[in-house]
Amino acid sequence: MTAVQPSASGLGLQAADSSTLAGSAAASFVPNINGFRGVCVLMVFLHHVANSGLPPKADTASVWQTGLYQTFMSLGYGVELFFMISGYVIVLSLRHHASIGAFLKDRVLRIFPVWVPLMLALALVGTLGSWRVFAHTDSLQWLGVVASNLLLLPPLLPLPAAHPASWSLSYEWVFYLTAAAGAALCRRPLQAPKPQRAGVLLLWGLATALLLACFPRSLFFLPGVLVALQPALAQRLARSARLAPLSLAVLLYAWYATGIFPADYGRPLWHVIADGHALGVSIAAGRHPPVCLRGQHRCAWPRPAAPARAAGAGYRQLQLLSASSDGDVRREKVGHCIDACGTR
Repeated sequence: MTAVQPSASGLGLQAADSSTLAGSAAASFVPNINGFRGVCVLMVFLHHVANSGLPPKADTASVWQTGLYQTFMSLGYGVELFFMISGYVIVLSLRHHASIGAFLKDRVLRIFPVWVPLMLALALVGTLGSWRVFAHTDSLQWLGVVASNLLLLPPLLPLPAAHPASWSLSYEWVFYLTAAAGAALCRRPLQAPKPQRAGVLLLWGLATALLLACFPRSLFFLPGVLVALQPALAQRLARSARLAPLSLAVLLYAWYATGIFPADYGRPLWHVIADGHALGVSIAAGRHPPVCLRGQHRCAWPRPAAPARAAGAGYRQLQLLSASSDGDVRREKVGHCIDACGTR
């Protein structure tokens, strides 16, 4: 069996000897990622609560109410931070899988065993209750809606979405396929003349750029990918990693100012390119949060992240403990677990 290690080019997508797999599961577990996820979950939750209709509407004449409303609206971009995590984690996953096929199989098993029964349940309930996209549809239209949603085509194509949050899964799936194609080109260069190989890579790059431009919220996969491929880029920012919460706040407000919120093809990047200041600030401010993906950097995330990091570290130690068969090793792992939960 083979693993993947960083190559001299820094891409880290070339096949390597399997002896490097020993302890790779523990090495690839980054407690900071759990803290980052905790912050993202809290942000998205607060955004949905604010938009649930339960809180009173903001008075547009009140500066503080308007500012509070904009703050909660910007928290909806916590999904973008999840995309940063995916960008980082998927590069690690590609390194640790022996083949592109194994990587894609793992991705399928992570998404579709949950999504398929959920989608079929939505179709059943929607049909019986004439709910959402299933209202007033004939048999052929019903099959089209179900099939397109099972394949996660909306909002990538102008098709009705059965679940309002399924767009993030669609983005993730396209990112998996795009990353897998890029990794395949790096691992197994085409047996063709150099100009043809360059042409294929150029087509892949143009297709990726077009996807990013058409669906700007997918831009946030890139910071995680860059941090994973080129760790040296994060070293200078790591010196000011404690600025990450402030940087995150600037990022959220600036990204909100661009007006890029719809997930479908409704506001492509070239429609907001004139707002270069807000877009530039978004990109600049987005430098610090990805640094916190790397385990060796301790970031001053808000307090909700600390329990998530501790729980993640403790859960990982419990996993190692349950896999151990030696009593002394078990006691050692328990000690590590207590230390992890008490110090992180």
